[in-house]
Amino acid sequence: MEEKVSVPIQDKPHTVTTLEPGVLEKMVNLLVPLHQKQNPFFVPAFLCTYRRLTRTGQVLDLLFNRYAHFQPNCEEDEQVKNTLCSMIAMWLDQYPEDFCQSKDLTNLNKLMAYALLHMPSDRQV
Repeated sequence: MEEKVSVPIQDKPHTVTTLEPGVLEKMVNLLVPLHQKQNPFFVPAFLCTYRRLTRTGQVLDLLFNRYAHFQPNCEEDEQVKNTLCSMIAMWLDQYPEDFCQSKDLTNLNKLMAYALLHMPSDRQV
C-alpha cells in the first residue's frame, strides 16, 4: 500500500489590498503634518507598506499635487518645504530602489523636477 504524503502549497495567490476611494490621498496628506509633529511611526510605517496599496509614482503624484503651490516669503511654507526635504531624504535613504531602478527612472525624474522647482536650494535632495 502506497503512503500518501501531504505537501503544503507554498504558492498561494497574492491578495491585493484595495482601499476605499480617498483613503490613500488622506494617508499621503498626513505624511508632512505628522512628520512635522515628529511622529516617529506614521511616515516610516507608510514608507514600509504603501507598495501593497499602490505604486511609488502615485504617491509622488498625490504628494506633489498636495504641495504644488507655495507663497513666497511665507515661514509656514518654508517649514513645509523643509519637512518635505527631510521626509524625502529619509525615503531615498531607506528605499532607494523606489527611485533608482535601472530600467525606469521615472520616479527619480519626477522627484528631481519637483525639487528643482519647489525646494530651497540649500536643502535640495
